Amino acid sequence: MFPYAHIFIYIFIIVISMEFTSISSLNSDPLMKTFNKYNSLCVTKKRAVASVVGAAVADAATRPTHWVYDSSKLVKSIGENNPEFWPNNLSPFYSIDTGKRSCYNEESFVMLNSLPSKPIPSFDISLFKKSLANFFSPESEYAEALKLRVIAYEPSQRLKDREPIPGPWQHQAITYFLERYAADEEITGSVDNLESDGLCSTIPLIARLAVHVDDDSQASLFTTESMLVLTSNELASSHAAVSAAILRRVILTGDLTSSQVSEMCPDDIIRSEIESVIRSITEGEGHTEAVGRMGRACGYPGNFQSALRGILTSLPGSSASESASDTCSNSFVSAVRRNLLAGGCNCSRANFIGACIGALVGIGGDKGIPIDWVRRTDKGEEIFALALERVACGL
Repeated sequence: MFPYAHIFIYIFIIVISMEFTSISSLNSDPLMKTFNKYNSLCVTKKRAVASVVGAAVADAATRPTHWVYDSSKLVKSIGENNPEFWPNNLSPFYSIDTGKRSCYNEESFVMLNSLPSKPIPSFDISLFKKSLANFFSPESEYAEALKLRVIAYEPSQRLKDREPIPGPWQHQAITYFLERYAADEEITGSVDNLESDGLCSTIPLIARLAVHVDDDSQASLFTTESMLVLTSNELASSHAAVSAAILRRVILTGDLTSSQVSEMCPDDIIRSEIESVIRSITEGEGHTEAVGRMGRACGYPGNFQSALRGILTSLPGSSASESASDTCSNSFVSAVRRNLLAGGCNCSRANFIGACIGALVGIGGDKGIPIDWVRRTDKGEEIFALALERVACGL
């Protein structure tokens, strides 16, 4: 044996041992196990799973800035820093820990848990309603925070300065649903709800139907039935239906353009809204300015237009970069940051934007939903694993 051979052998053994330890560590990481299963899926199932994960992650990354309607305050507070998962709560209405998700995505989480693990082309609306009632029960953290909110917002307190309510913010759509469900009413969605609860709650179902139901009409019937659980408002339902069709197309084809969105809309009024969004982009209007003009609030049609603009300006390869955050080469990251900084009801928009862009770019890698962001999202790993089971229904 040549001189010092034993030293080289010793070093070789250490290196091999380190590599083995590293591989073993990756294999024992639940998130990486899920990620490996995800990578073995067919392309359509990968898009479907990524849409569900994308909605959850985008919501969580945005949540600390929810309902800040003065976008200049966001810019002043955040400065040149990356705005996602902001460590301090900036929402003036409610405060929960960074990483937790808004009520919009909690509704989606309930839907995900309500879906069967078998790949059957059906939807049990009664189970979804029961699951919603259980999740938002009188013993839930939502109910406890609502009690504090009622006190803080009673008429005698309305003109006083107040701190954000500690705990999650229960939407009026949920409050109305719980009342109707307790009364055993068949129609549980409010006719006054102009917001996107119906769409956000249905994202996992839309993704699942894209994988397991070929007939567009049948899929549309299921999604419409689901949306009515939280809203029976005609304006909200029609905009949510178009949004669902857009997400379904993205999952099935992996492609989306402005002209395709306009062509696939049968409603003349909504088509004119879409064309207004496209003009805003081609004329070079800034995203934050456009959202301020179209509507930062939760209700349709402004919420639909602002979210759609966030999608169309974030398509992979899009030339519509409009802010400093767009220097990031990751379309998903740029989409989340651009939407976040536009302010207002950015969490509701984040769900639709995150679902569509997530489906297009996938999970992981340089261009996809960052794995680190999944870790930083409350229940992120669980949602990822559940999407594999309930949306893709296995490999």
